[in-house]
Amino acid sequence: MGTAARHYFKEMRLQQLRGFCEIARRGSFARAAAALRISRPAVWQQVRALERELGASLVQRRGRKAELTEDGLALLEVVAPLVQSFDGIKAVFLDRRDRLVRRLVVVTTAALLADELNAPVRTFFRRYPHVHLTLMDRPSPEGMALLEKGEADLAVLGKLDEQPAHPLMEYEPLFAYPFVVACPKNHALARQRRLRLADIVRYPLVLGTEGSLGRIRVDRVLEAHGLLQERSVALDTSNGALLSRYVELGLGVAITPLSPGHPSRRTLHVRPVVHWFGEEPVYLVRRKGGGELSHAQAFREIVRSALATA
Repeated sequence: MGTAARHYFKEMRLQQLRGFCEIARRGSFARAAAALRISRPAVWQQVRALERELGASLVQRRGRKAELTEDGLALLEVVAPLVQSFDGIKAVFLDRRDRLVRRLVVVTTAALLADELNAPVRTFFRRYPHVHLTLMDRPSPEGMALLEKGEADLAVLGKLDEQPAHPLMEYEPLFAYPFVVACPKNHALARQRRLRLADIVRYPLVLGTEGSLGRIRVDRVLEAHGLLQERSVALDTSNGALLSRYVELGLGVAITPLSPGHPSRRTLHVRPVVHWFGEEPVYLVRRKGGGELSHAQAFREIVRSALATA
């Protein structure tokens, strides 16, 4: 085989793997083709070439959607970090030569932005004023989707213990929010010595928005105790400050994960309910593979130093 032919073969192999990863990321041949700026038949041919070489079915169509088979998921876990590493070579090289335009996109939740991440972000701005930092406020499941699609570089997000870890992500544990019930200090629940779940759902609830991890945990526990249909939601919000404010106004009772140093612990009656709802662990998350850029590593180190617990 001549030199040109060998080069063509290797380049096609990389294109096949990149096309396969884009299908996994975007869920369709059409969206993968648009992202790669090639035709849909070309993406289809790349995947079929991989399937012939590996002797396995990797992708199956369901209408307009494309889903990975079990073998496809196994291959993705192997090749996605390799493709990520190869595609990041130029940026890492420019970073080493200090010629990179430095940008960093971090996705996290409103509660973390308002509280725990406040000091680390200020520290990063002070030490790295030349980096264009973009912070995105999303519930944890939406934030993970953005990280998976490559629309964010890092994430600081929660993950419930029962949720499987994403196979293409690295998780670094930081701390955990304990779940509490919060109500005004003159509320009837504040005077009740023994608390039952049925006692809490007698009152309107102030909860995190649907799809947030805290809300998922609350609804699952109430459903397991046959109380989901009994609860009445007075406020559904992704803003932790609003949640505390409207509890103070007497709109309802909150069931939420809350940091030990949160200011509302001084203004509200806060009672731990970890025995029912547990804790919400928070992780620093990034995609596997790829040489990490220096300013992204610096951000992780600042957050880790400020927030990580043994």
